Order: sequence, then structure tokens, then C-alpha cells
Amino acid sequence: MHAGLPGWVFFDTPPPGATSPSTLLPGKYDSVTVQGGTTSLVADGVYVVKNLTVNSLGRLQVGSAATKTQIFVTGSLQIDGQDAIVNDSRKPTGLRIFYTGTQPVTLSGGAGAFATLYAPNAPVTLQGYGSEFFGAISSKRLTVNHAQFHYDVATQGVGTGLDATPFQLLGRYHL
Repeated sequence: MHAGLPGWVFFDTPPPGATSPSTLLPGKYDSVTVQGGTTSLVADGVYVVKNLTVNSLGRLQVGSAATKTQIFVTGSLQIDGQDAIVNDSRKPTGLRIFYTGTQPVTLSGGAGAFATLYAPNAPVTLQGYGSEFFGAISSKRLTVNHAQFHYDVATQGVGTGLDATPFQLLGRYHL
């Protein structure tokens, strides 16, 4: 068990998986793979996913009314593709991704990904020509390859959701 995480984040029995669903409701899922289409997270709420993969032509979309969509990923997290994360609200505080694993995470968000990512035990890589990430990232190590990261001051105080402490800007580096 991970200290500080609520017990409901972990799986007792395998929940259903999904491959390229057009919509996804808040709930628990085994593996969710988005490839060659758009999967809309239709409501604010908590999505718990063991493995989340968004492939090259897939899009994970959050609507413009999103204010508190939370995704907890406990196994592996790979988001790779042009416009792979689409947050129509353009507010990073509206989409929060919590990754409890230790495997490397790769984000190739495309034109503009607006989100807050909390992955304290995993190295995170932002990559891809033209990829931009707007929001906040808390990770073991952050690598930016041919991408742009824009820290959004609106994420200050959003918190990790795990221990009620706010994100803190620990350093700035202009690329």
C-alpha cells in the first residue's frame, strides 16, 4: 500500500477495461486504451484506472465545464500523440492526474495540454515538437525534450489531493 492514499484507489477484483470508448464515466477501470479516436470524460468526478494509454491518434478529452476531473492511475501511464490531452476549459486545475506508480511517464500532449500531474515516484518526460504543457507537474525527475512547459500560477494551492498540501514552485528554468 502507498502511505497516504485512500484504500479505494487500489483494486480488490479487476474492474472492466475499455479500448477506445467514445465516453467514459467516473468509476474504476482496469486498462483504458485510447487509440484512433476521442474518448470524452463526460463528467467531473474520480476516474481510477490501473493502466492508461493514449496512442498516436487517440485523444482524451475533458469538456469546457470541467472544474474537478481527477484521474488516479495505479499501474502505467503513457500519453503519446498529437492533441492527446484536450481540456476544453483550458484550465489546468480542471484536470488533475495522480500517478502512484514508479514506471517512467511520457507525455506528448500535442498542441496544448492543460492539466496538473502529480507523479512523485516516477520520472516524467515531456516530448514532441510543438508539444506544450500548461499547468503543474510534481515528479521524481522532469525532462523536457523539444516541448514547452508553462507553469500556471493558478495551480498554486490546488494541492496534491493526497495530503492537503499545496503544490509549491520549487524552481524555475527558462528553456
